[in-house]
Amino acid sequence: MDKESWIKQRMKPAIKQQEAIEQNISPHHTLADLVDTFMTLPKNLDREIFGIAVDSREVKPGFAFVAVPGRGKFDGRDFIQDAVAAGAVAVLSELSSNTEIKTGYISTGQALQNGIPHIQVPKLNEIVGIIADRFFRKPSVQMQMIGITGTNGKTTVASLLTICLQKLQTKSAFVGTHGYGCDLDNLDVTGVTTPGALKLQTILDNVRGQGAEAVCMEVSSHAIDQNRITGTRFDTLVLTNVTRDHIEYHGSEKAYKSTKARLFLEHDARNIVLNLDDPTGRAILQQKKQTERVIGYSLQSSLAHPIENIVYGHHVQARLGSLAMLVTYKNETVKIQTALVGSFNAANILAVIATLLSQDFSLHECQQALYGARPVNGRMEVLGGGEQPLVIVDYAHTPDALEAVLSNLQRYCEKKLICVFGCGGERDRGKRSMMGKVAEKYCDQIILTNDNPRKESPQAIIAEVLQGILSPWAIDVKYDRTEAIVHAMNIATKGDVVLVAGKGQETYQIIGDEKISFSDKEKVEFLLKLKEGS
Repeated sequence: MDKESWIKQRMKPAIKQQEAIEQNISPHHTLADLVDTFMTLPKNLDREIFGIAVDSREVKPGFAFVAVPGRGKFDGRDFIQDAVAAGAVAVLSELSSNTEIKTGYISTGQALQNGIPHIQVPKLNEIVGIIADRFFRKPSVQMQMIGITGTNGKTTVASLLTICLQKLQTKSAFVGTHGYGCDLDNLDVTGVTTPGALKLQTILDNVRGQGAEAVCMEVSSHAIDQNRITGTRFDTLVLTNVTRDHIEYHGSEKAYKSTKARLFLEHDARNIVLNLDDPTGRAILQQKKQTERVIGYSLQSSLAHPIENIVYGHHVQARLGSLAMLVTYKNETVKIQTALVGSFNAANILAVIATLLSQDFSLHECQQALYGARPVNGRMEVLGGGEQPLVIVDYAHTPDALEAVLSNLQRYCEKKLICVFGCGGERDRGKRSMMGKVAEKYCDQIILTNDNPRKESPQAIIAEVLQGILSPWAIDVKYDRTEAIVHAMNIATKGDVVLVAGKGQETYQIIGDEKISFSDKEKVEFLLKLKEGS
């Protein structure tokens, strides 16, 4: 990168902060400020607002309570009186077509209730993010926002991008499955991939306060569908891949893919990064009118695609503990050397490089930033080896992801390939038999166990996994996940490879309504020490 380009890159956050100042963002908030453009608020209903909450238990004196209908058994409108008692000075609630009057719910559009303004807003759930964005003075305007979506690879790409940007002197924050923060080794946990609209804007305000110049954020299909990212302005959007997932929520694979595509078609990002080896990526490209803003990446010939800006990966060398490849962009080629595991990570590396190029970094800087990059927690983490069996802990919980991992591990297996996995309860039932079929295709021994059964019968879940297996009598079933991992470690010897799949970095297991402390990695590390000492 030449000096002029480097200065341009480094000035982006400062330029964005100046843009925010020019937009007259007031440091003081009134209720009228927050609902402006949605409605005109009479002066007698205006109040100064010191905070926002969508949970009545989080309301403090001076807060506005945003009462939105929940998707589960809770409805924020049932807790309006609790919020007022906690000190709420204003209430915003969903204007429902249902004529039923809920506790503390007013049938008029704008009114005073015991001196508290209560404003009903149509489709309130769709604009909570905009209201929160205004309250926190537009944090996404003042940072480089990079949103990453896809079925597999989101966490790896977002984490690697965060690390690379830090190496390239751009202070960056991560928001995703592992949590949020500017230190990947010390993240605050949220429990979801993409937080709710209010929580997300709170997080963006938090990391902006820590000096973040860029944010690398995972964007789930649920977040797109539930308007959690409304109010967030993205500079760059990235697609990893789209395969079967979350059918229990979206209803069909087609609807799921359509939701993913909406992120790119409905949000006006400055840069678009697409996986051109993925059908959804190619479909999005066909619908984008300004292809000069698109950077594609591919492991196939760059000549196969109709755009100029393509990052092309070739001569991939995947070994246990390393992944190297040549990467060509326009007329320049460099060798990328990492400590990642699995050839499927080649596509994730290309996604990172294409995104960095969209931020005006050079291919040589990408090479330097990625040198020696290691696996993300819970993603193809390698444990054991040597005189012990090799154990891999991975998050693979879809048929496509499980096949990608097992097909790679098969190459490194000198003796038996053993797989421990289960399927989540109250989730896509159709993928269970598919995962069973994949496991049987590659593995010498399969141990079926609980994942997060939730309130569903573990026996029923495993029965559906077994439907995809031709020889179900050959499968070990251990409903207790600890017992399953212990069994795998007991039968594994030097030269064997054990995959513990499905939960990755998760530190809990959900059984019924209970969230139990549980870590695949900790169990494996403990058992390896026992083996070493025996």
